Amino acid sequence: MEAFIDVVKNYLEITKKEQKPAHSSYVPARILVENTGMSFIDSEGEKFKLTDSRVKMILPNMGDLPTPLVAAVFRKVGINTEAMGVADKETLRLGRSVTTGKECLPMVLCIGSMLKYLETRTNKDEKLVVFQPRAAGYCRLGQYHVFMNMLIKERKIKDVALLSLANEERYTGFGPKLMINAWYALLAGDVLDDIRNTIWTIAKDPISGEEILNQEHKKIEAALDGSSGIDFYKQIKMSSKVLSQIPLKMKLHEAPEVSIMGEIFVRRDTFSNKGIAKRLAEKGFIARTAHISEWLYYLTYMIENKLHIPEYTMLGWLEYKITDATQRYMEMKVKKIFEKSGLYEAEPVDIDDIVRYSEHILPKTLKGEPGMIMGVTMRDVFNKYAGVVNIGPFSCMPVRFTEAVISNSLDMKGKKEAYKSAGEKFDQGAFGDEDRMPFLTIEADGNPYPQLLEARFDSFSLQAARVAEKQGKKVAVKVN
Repeated sequence: MEAFIDVVKNYLEITKKEQKPAHSSYVPARILVENTGMSFIDSEGEKFKLTDSRVKMILPNMGDLPTPLVAAVFRKVGINTEAMGVADKETLRLGRSVTTGKECLPMVLCIGSMLKYLETRTNKDEKLVVFQPRAAGYCRLGQYHVFMNMLIKERKIKDVALLSLANEERYTGFGPKLMINAWYALLAGDVLDDIRNTIWTIAKDPISGEEILNQEHKKIEAALDGSSGIDFYKQIKMSSKVLSQIPLKMKLHEAPEVSIMGEIFVRRDTFSNKGIAKRLAEKGFIARTAHISEWLYYLTYMIENKLHIPEYTMLGWLEYKITDATQRYMEMKVKKIFEKSGLYEAEPVDIDDIVRYSEHILPKTLKGEPGMIMGVTMRDVFNKYAGVVNIGPFSCMPVRFTEAVISNSLDMKGKKEAYKSAGEKFDQGAFGDEDRMPFLTIEADGNPYPQLLEARFDSFSLQAARVAEKQGKKVAVKVN
């Protein structure tokens, strides 16, 4: 409703002030997609290959571990690519300076990151490509690229173009080889994030353990961009062996886990979520942040179930089939290697199985995060996780919708109904009919969490600790 009213108000303002634009010789740069690949057309109309040394691409931050690895993959094929770092107060200030305050946090930070880069870059003559995903549906992600293009045109920023690929089409367009290497990068980044959360929680010396992980992350990045000359699989085997030497307070299976789900940007960006994974570690829980690769599997699920039919060319369909056929094999191979570190448990992502546990509450035709969050909650809390954190931007519709729909199903009755609808039977074990699944919703706006939310977080941690006790897990830190 707020979004609709805002659109109407802006439309009325525009029609009131409608006037002929002043003549300008400015022409925005653009990305040209052809059968032979992509090219950059600058503001003077000159054409450049993306591999030209004068062209540079920047990637929005989707976590400080996966994003640099993806950038490394682009560099390996000759595209000069830089991963944007974790946002800070200056990023937020710049983003807010050109927005109304009603936009969701990820868009504000993506815009702020672009503006910050433009202000601080040393080479003002470079041809800049800003990678920005887009999506359909009720998420505002579909408007990010629209707003950013408008901003570039309004400010007459020369030689800056958006490369905007669709979520629903699984980002096809770069070719199978690059997509497969990008998949390696995402898998490694996701797993390393899980390993870091484990180190924060159960390592005897978390600071030293994190330093070791960061060193191995740099080596994996060098393997992916080709600068080290070491094969990717060889490098992650060596890294897994190094990580296995980190002394632990307890074994991995003895520690309780909490799942972090919700909007994909906020759950991965530590500035947006205020370091929620580390805060859970301080409470004694290993955070399991939903993987980026999980979302890509969900996009495949939508295509396979005809919830979305992409407008692929024959070449696009071929690229889709090749990458899809290899992803599962690669996923478990990478995960099994890291499992040997003793800091990670390999488990395949199974979207069909997740949706089975939420379909009785929410039909699969309602696409997006809600069905995934509900499915994981109903399937895994009590038997695997001690609780679920549902996090997203302030006023995010999918996050609020999830909380509203699932709130009446978080008791034991709801758990049993979910298992029954999935054709399974839930063994209560030590849990009673009065037990409820700990579930905390957080809406982030870039500011510190208010006192009420801090109190709710403490209450959630206490509830999760009680669940962990019934699971037979050890909470490494006493919850006050």
